[in-house]
Amino acid sequence: MFRVMRFGDSKYEIMAQIAGIIGEDILAEADLRYLFPKMLEELGNGMIDAVCELGASLTKHDSVSYFLETVERIDEVYILPILKHFCKHSKFNFSIYINYLLDIVIGFMDHPNTTITAHIPETVSALIKPMPKEE
Repeated sequence: MFRVMRFGDSKYEIMAQIAGIIGEDILAEADLRYLFPKMLEELGNGMIDAVCELGASLTKHDSVSYFLETVERIDEVYILPILKHFCKHSKFNFSIYINYLLDIVIGFMDHPNTTITAHIPETVSALIKPMPKEE
């Protein structure tokens, strides 16, 4: 599969495309792992799509664990949108993480920021969708 990157795309749009392709490598390779915290530093500048694509592209337990544990520690405004995207678009069978993810989501139930709580129903819905079978 080929993806076309246009010159007019912002660096964040290009990074989202790249993260979707090499997301596993970014988290698995010691030489590239430093990129993920750098991406998280730029969430407010438009890097959220790249982080979402990276998470959805992961296929290995170690990478998914590192991704989820790290996302849990970022600014709370971004946690649910990223987890929602991960749950909706991941091809990884994350059933072993459902309780962990539900604990994170439930932790936001009484949050005073309605922008954050607005993500709860769709995130829970994505969490309880049927899982793909692992090969």
